[in-house]
Amino acid sequence: MYYPKRLLPKPDYKVLSREEINCNHFLCRRVDINLLKDETGKLSPNAVDDVEYLRLSTNIIPPTLPEDIHLIVTSDRIKTKYWEAGSQIPKCKDIEFIRSENTGHFFFKIEHIQEFKGTIKFTSKKKEFNALVSTDFISRIVHKPMVYIYYHYESLIEFPEFENVPAKSFGKNTYKAAITHILRDRLIEIAVFSLPSAV
Repeated sequence: MYYPKRLLPKPDYKVLSREEINCNHFLCRRVDINLLKDETGKLSPNAVDDVEYLRLSTNIIPPTLPEDIHLIVTSDRIKTKYWEAGSQIPKCKDIEFIRSENTGHFFFKIEHIQEFKGTIKFTSKKKEFNALVSTDFISRIVHKPMVYIYYHYESLIEFPEFENVPAKSFGKNTYKAAITHILRDRLIEIAVFSLPSAV
């Protein structure tokens, strides 16, 4: 069985800007089936690893299908390779992949996380920010196509007050736990396990 051609980029495709993303669409995320739900039926706090909240990898629906999220590309030369205009597109027969087992998935609507804002407080150990820092962050969804799936999206965290300062300047892990806690709560609030019939 070959990898689905409908998922691949095409030479005339482009990377969508933030303004071009349809916020009425849903994003789909694959997780271990045993970690999908908590005892109340909501998304489990353990469904997503802490390190992944700052760069959450998802597929957009439509045009992908929920079952597409369970295809895992195993070809070392392309499995972490992003696509951009002009990138070489692999042939379906050359893409090695497996269909994951014991995994489930959940969905969330882009408009429920796009431009989501939170405030964090932490003590920075960097000399340029050697104080208690209180700052806002914004969660944004960006189009990040892979060479084997055009419809791949990721979350991005931005700090409006420190527009020209890379996040690493705040000191290793000093801000990540605070952001992760807020984003986890938000994801639990907006996650669903089935799509509306109109999608």
